[in-house]
Amino acid sequence: MHKRPIPKGVKIFSDKAKKVFSGKRFEVYQWKQKMFDGSIRTFEIVKRNDSVIALSIIDDTVLLVKERQPHWDSYVLAAPGGLVDHGEDIDSAVRRELEEETGFVFNNYTLVDVTFPSPGVEWGRYIFIATDIKEVKDRHPSASEDGRVIKVPIVKFIEMIRSGELHYSLPFAERLLLQGRDKELLDMLKNPRPYAFKE
Repeated sequence: MHKRPIPKGVKIFSDKAKKVFSGKRFEVYQWKQKMFDGSIRTFEIVKRNDSVIALSIIDDTVLLVKERQPHWDSYVLAAPGGLVDHGEDIDSAVRRELEEETGFVFNNYTLVDVTFPSPGVEWGRYIFIATDIKEVKDRHPSASEDGRVIKVPIVKFIEMIRSGELHYSLPFAERLLLQGRDKELLDMLKNPRPYAFKE
């Protein structure tokens, strides 16, 4: 079970900083920082709940959702995912989000990528690959989501990543494609365990 893996080089400031604002999605933290010339300045970061994304593999296909939210103008294609609730670990969050949005439950969830994409924003994105389907239940998307589940062949899914067709980026996959490591990405999607994220 993963509590909250942090990539090397990422520093968590909110543990020691003072919270000065708490909104619906964001919290703001400040702390005093000594400069190289000896002066003191106030530094600040924004914090939000982490996100999980599930790349779910069934045979040679990937589950996606074609969805729309109330503040979006149109439907988008995305891998299922969402926010980690307060007090929830990322393993429970990815299982919950995938089941709510698609109804699908898998036996294996392998964490393959962890990024904190924005300096100054304390927010982790945890990407899992789900394999070995266990059961299919009724979907229970939140009131802010409207859409349907679609299956896309893995080869087409890789082309969608390459062409930027997905609503949310998949940094690890984009890096592999930029480096010409298409076969490695294909192998990772079908056989994720050897590619599991290591702290």
